[in-house]
Amino acid sequence: MTEKENDIVQHRPFILSILCIALFVYTGILSLVFLFSIIFNNWISNTISDFFPERNIENRSILILSVIGFLLNGISFFSTYTIWKLRKSGLYLFSVASILFLIYPFFLGFGNYYSVVVMIVIVGLLFLFYRRFK
Repeated sequence: MTEKENDIVQHRPFILSILCIALFVYTGILSLVFLFSIIFNNWISNTISDFFPERNIENRSILILSVIGFLLNGISFFSTYTIWKLRKSGLYLFSVASILFLIYPFFLGFGNYYSVVVMIVIVGLLFLFYRRFK
């Protein structure tokens, strides 16, 4: 394959570039939020208990949610970088991290169905460009 043909195959579609930039921002901001929730775990737990006294949320639940969320967002950020480089492994890794990110809050009682729909749409949009990945 000549260099010109290789450049055409390696070209990233504009919509995929926009989606990757949005994912960089999204996963970066969420990683910072989870990092701050790890650091200020007691304050967040007390604040939630003040607003929702019937929920009886423990510090440990908030800490587990924050640590797992931070790790999964870190994986999502790294996989977004590999998607930017048009690697199929990044697409698979992002899909697995997104599924885990959607499932684990339901086990802790914090699940949200709106986030499930949004992440399914994002992963679906990424798979539209599956043929471009190597």
